[in-house]
Amino acid sequence: MSTSDPKPLKLGLIGYPLEHSLSPVLHSFLMEQVGVLGEYRCYPTPPEQLDKALEQIKAEGLTGFNVTIPYKITILDWLDNTTEEVKLIRAVNTIAIGDGQLLGHNTDIIGFLDSLPQTIKSTLPHRPALLIGAGGAARAIMAALIKCHVPVITLAVRNPEKAMETINLGRKLIRLYNVPSGLGIVDLDTLKNMNNYQLVINATPIGMPNTPESAKESPLSIEQLQTLPEDAYVYDAVYGPEQTTLTHHCKELNISAQDGLSMLVRQAATALGLWSGREISETIIQATQDHLRSHIQTYA
Repeated sequence: MSTSDPKPLKLGLIGYPLEHSLSPVLHSFLMEQVGVLGEYRCYPTPPEQLDKALEQIKAEGLTGFNVTIPYKITILDWLDNTTEEVKLIRAVNTIAIGDGQLLGHNTDIIGFLDSLPQTIKSTLPHRPALLIGAGGAARAIMAALIKCHVPVITLAVRNPEKAMETINLGRKLIRLYNVPSGLGIVDLDTLKNMNNYQLVINATPIGMPNTPESAKESPLSIEQLQTLPEDAYVYDAVYGPEQTTLTHHCKELNISAQDGLSMLVRQAATALGLWSGREISETIIQATQDHLRSHIQTYA
């Protein structure tokens, strides 16, 4: 490991709960592979303690930190500035600190796009998409889909009224990028027929192994999945020691699918690049993904 770095990086993660977070293992391995000295720790932060946690992070002199559920949107109120992309989608997952100032970034966008198989990525302009969720992760993925000219993006949510802000942000992106994408919204609980969607993305925490019970959940039933066309591709942004319940259902139905582990690694690599100024190679990204998959299977 290189010792030429003038100052070790001090990094962290804010969210709640964080008991099952892979971020410390992920970033420690990435830093070792890249040759960057530093540490990465979790700051589990209940909503009423967010102010206090941010003050603690500043006092400890962190270089930067990641943001996860439930703060990707609400933390905007505490930031001093953001990138132009964050101003557009109003969601943050990475923060850099300089001179006590908090600058918000979003590395989920590139993390999602770079995690897609090239065969899927190249056909996005021809794949109407169903995007489950309307929170911070969904906003980043929506932006990525709009950038790639996905023809129609339909948000599937349980409370359509609460999703209107996300829809309105998407409309602004469509106008800004001057792309032909259309936006719609459906009630997830009453969604019966999915034969119009060739790309389905779960951008909610449903199925994330925060507890044994939630890990068994799926945002879509087998009956709903059975209505997908043969060439559909399902992307579950959550991950676990084995297949998620959603990807397991897809395997049973012979539907192509992937989980979100690659997105997790790629957004982290982009964030570490921001904090360290280092280029992170595809070889290191693949090695990190393999290490992480092995880790969660070992400790499941």
